[in-house]
Amino acid sequence: MIRLIISIIATVLSITGNIFVNRKNRIGFIIWNIANVLWVYIAWVSRNYPQALMFLTYSFLNLEGWMKWKKN
Repeated sequence: MIRLIISIIATVLSITGNIFVNRKNRIGFIIWNIANVLWVYIAWVSRNYPQALMFLTYSFLNLEGWMKWKKN
């Protein structure tokens, strides 16, 4: 049950973060990154290690995007 709740929260945060980024608001990267961390957790406890690695990679890419946007 807790995984379902975390999945719902992660989904809402993922969509919200994406909307903010698409509207060129940097806060979207932070929201999206929080969602990615939750997805890493969900994948890890589900023993879906390739997916956990994918979302961990997305987190690093999000941080890179946030830093690049910060310079502009």
